[in-house]
Amino acid sequence: MRLLRVELHRFRARRAVALMLLGVTLLVAWMTIDTVWSTRSVSETEIAAAKEQAEQEVESYKAEYDRCVADPEAYFGSPDIPVSECQLFESDYTWYLTRAPLSIEQEVDDTGKAAVIFLAGIAIIVGATFAGADWTTGSMGNQLLFRPRRLQVWAAKAAAVALGATAVAAVVIAAQWATYFVTADVRGLGHSPGLVQEVVETGLRGLALVAGGAVGGFALSMLLRSTVGTLALVFFYSVGGEALVAVLPIDQASRWSPANNVFAWLDNGIEIYDESIVCQPRDMDCMQMFTLSLTHGAVYLAALLALVVVASALLFRRRDVP
Repeated sequence: MRLLRVELHRFRARRAVALMLLGVTLLVAWMTIDTVWSTRSVSETEIAAAKEQAEQEVESYKAEYDRCVADPEAYFGSPDIPVSECQLFESDYTWYLTRAPLSIEQEVDDTGKAAVIFLAGIAIIVGATFAGADWTTGSMGNQLLFRPRRLQVWAAKAAAVALGATAVAAVVIAAQWATYFVTADVRGLGHSPGLVQEVVETGLRGLALVAGGAVGGFALSMLLRSTVGTLALVFFYSVGGEALVAVLPIDQASRWSPANNVFAWLDNGIEIYDESIVCQPRDMDCMQMFTLSLTHGAVYLAALLALVVVASALLFRRRDVP
């Protein structure tokens, strides 16, 4: 525990780490405030203007309707067209309002998911930076002089990164959803009965993704002994992995896409359109769609993380430290 407390103190003291976490916090805060502001209630003046525009649309369409009723065949350019095909346009003034009310259900898939992705991305960078700084400055050798048990040092550093990044993410995510629910309550907006449970479950999966990203970034930097190398590898794996999956000559190749598995984990499973699925010419019911489950996403991400962690810890235990 003492070693973990030391590593947590070092984590808090890293200026670059603090600035990155502050930056992503401000980004999510801006995104949340912008959502609250852009979904504010419309004024009476805006409602009146929308109603006036709706009436103008109906009046302009009324002439088209009268012309259709007078001669449907000439209007549609085809004989035997019944008058019933001429439909009078009905306009709803809400179509012309400049903004919609806040929908927490929609924000689960919109800003809520975006916040988790931002936090997970920063967690990877934070983990890589925390480990890379020890190798860049040469302090890793000095640390091992005081604590020669390498696996304990590795585990304490990984735990500090995971706890630090996840704690910040938990506060940010909780503040975001508290803002949305309070705003909806003040505005008298309702929500579906199971929404709170969905938000909690999605938030917990998001925190697990943040913790995994932090540990993964840390483990890669301990393995490569370079922050830049880690970030380059993550970038090429993300981009190159998507490109490779797109050309794999197998059915449902997109189930191995890194991004698809991340979203399958966050969304509790997703529906994916995949052109690699072969449909028979006479199979009219064939849909080039398949479901990528939460379980598949969890196993994919866990296996990837385990591979990096095991390789990093074992090599750290055996390799020379300058």
